[in-house]
Amino acid sequence: MSVALLGLLLAVLAAWLTWRYEHVRAGRYADKMQAVALASAERLDEVFLELQKITSLLAHLPATAAPCRAPPIETLTQVATLMRDHGVVATVSMCHEAFVMAPPSSRIGDVRGLIATSRAHCPQTPGALCISHGATGTGGRWIVVSSLHADPQAHVGALVALIVDWQQVGSRLVAETRLDENTRAYVLDDDGSVLAWSGKDSERHLLAGPNGALLKAESSVKVGTGVLRVGLVAPRRAAYAGVGSLVVTGDTLFGLIIASLGVILLWSHRVGVAQLRASEDISARTLRLNEQLEATVAARTTELERVHERALLAAREQGALARLALVGELAASFAPEVRTP
Repeated sequence: MSVALLGLLLAVLAAWLTWRYEHVRAGRYADKMQAVALASAERLDEVFLELQKITSLLAHLPATAAPCRAPPIETLTQVATLMRDHGVVATVSMCHEAFVMAPPSSRIGDVRGLIATSRAHCPQTPGALCISHGATGTGGRWIVVSSLHADPQAHVGALVALIVDWQQVGSRLVAETRLDENTRAYVLDDDGSVLAWSGKDSERHLLAGPNGALLKAESSVKVGTGVLRVGLVAPRRAAYAGVGSLVVTGDTLFGLIIASLGVILLWSHRVGVAQLRASEDISARTLRLNEQLEATVAARTTELERVHERALLAAREQGALARLALVGELAASFAPEVRTP
C-alpha cells in the first residue's frame, strides 16, 4: 500500500512539474509574440502618421496650386513614394471635378462615391484630417485619409484624399510580422473581418482561438473612428519547438528515475516480506521447541516425583522394619529374665 501511494505521489509530482514547465515556457513565448505584435502595430501607426502628414500637406497648399488641379510635382513625388511603400492606390484632389492619380491596375471604381461614403461622419472643418473606412462594389476594402482644403480662397467643398488598399498594406505587414516559422500574423478590421493573413486558407481556424491549444497576442491601432488589430497566433506546441528533444530527454530520464525507484522499493518490499516470513518461521519453531521442552520437563518432573514417592515409601518401610528388629532384640533380651525366676 505504501509503495502504491509513493508511486502515485511521484506521478502527481511529475505531472505538476511538466505542467509548470509548459506554463512558464508558453508564457515566455506569448510575451515574445506580444512584443512582435506591438512592433508591427507601431509600424502600422507610423504608416498612418505619414499618410496624415502628406494629406495635411496637400490640404494646406495654396489655393492657386491645389483645388481642382494637380498637386505640385514635389508632392506628387512624395505621394508616389507612399504608393510604393504604404499601399496608397490613389491620390484625389476634388472640388467641382476630381483629379485622381492612380495606377491603371487600381480597382477602386467610383472614386466620388467612395469618398462621399467614407466622409459621411467626418468633420467639415477645413484642414481637419479624417481617417475612415470605405468599400466599393469591386469588393475591395479601402482606408480614406482626407481633409477639406484649409486655404480660405479654395473652392467650397474642395478636398484632398489618399485612398489606401488595406489588403495590400496588410499583406505586406503580415509578411514582415513573424516570430518563427510556427507563428501566423493577421490584421483584423474593427468588425472582426480579416484584412490580411500570412498563413494558408486552411489555417484560418487558428483565428478562432485562443484556447488550450493556441497562443495569441494582439495589439491595436486606432484608425480614425475605428480600430485595427494586428496580432500573431501559433499552436501552443510552438513554445517547446526549440527544446523538444530536451523535454523528451528530461521526461525519459525522469521516467527512468521513477522506474528505478519503483524497482528498488519493490525489491525492498519483497526483501522485507521475506525477512518477516523467516522471522515468523523462526518464532514458530522456537515456540514448538519451547512446548516440547516444557512437555519434557513436565514428564521428567512427574517421573522424579514418582521416584521420590517410592523412596519415601521405602524409607518408611525400612523404618518400620528397624523398629520391629529393635523390638525383637528387646524381646530376646528379656526372654531369659522371664524364664529364670
